[in-house]
Amino acid sequence: MKNAITITGCLIIAALLMPLLMAVASTSHQVAKSGSLRSIKRALGLHAGILQVNAITDGIHKNGMVGYLLSDAAITTRHLLVTRGSDAAHFAVSSATTKPLGICQDEPAAAETPANIAILGATTGTIIGVGVEAIAADAEVYAAAGGKLQDEPTAAGAYWLVGRALTACTGDGDQFAFTPCIPTRVNIIANAADLAALKTATAGVGLVKFLQA
Repeated sequence: MKNAITITGCLIIAALLMPLLMAVASTSHQVAKSGSLRSIKRALGLHAGILQVNAITDGIHKNGMVGYLLSDAAITTRHLLVTRGSDAAHFAVSSATTKPLGICQDEPAAAETPANIAILGATTGTIIGVGVEAIAADAEVYAAAGGKLQDEPTAAGAYWLVGRALTACTGDGDQFAFTPCIPTRVNIIANAADLAALKTATAGVGLVKFLQA
């Protein structure tokens, strides 16, 4: 009885291994005949498909963090606002008038260095920014020069709203937490502005505000 079971098991194993042994034999024959890598692929059935790989910029970023962008120059301070740089693959420190992209989480030591960028309006949770002046908690924050953030401006002009302060900023260079939003262009105009000025201010912007009296 035991011998019968053993023989049956051996036959099953042989049946399972037979296709593999035949493939190996076929491959050996073709390699010996041609000696080419193509013949190996064809013998193993790998010649029909093409391997495709997504580009590094493809796909989604669930936490709103992008790490493949390259810096246009060295940045020595973390948590500054950045904007699109010399091309779509680069970033640069944002000015008060350029549309911000996000907050740079790193300090790239030189040009062409990649860094993590927290994309405004896409990143989850609150993030850290650098103030250019004292900012009260719960105040709206706007882009300022040098990648820093400012309180609601007190002079007429066009600005970029980027979020709301969660904690207070004590002054220039202080880091504070804020809740980011999609960058929104805001035109702030004087209270005494006439209809023509209001019409100009509303062209191509998301919000219009009047200076406080």
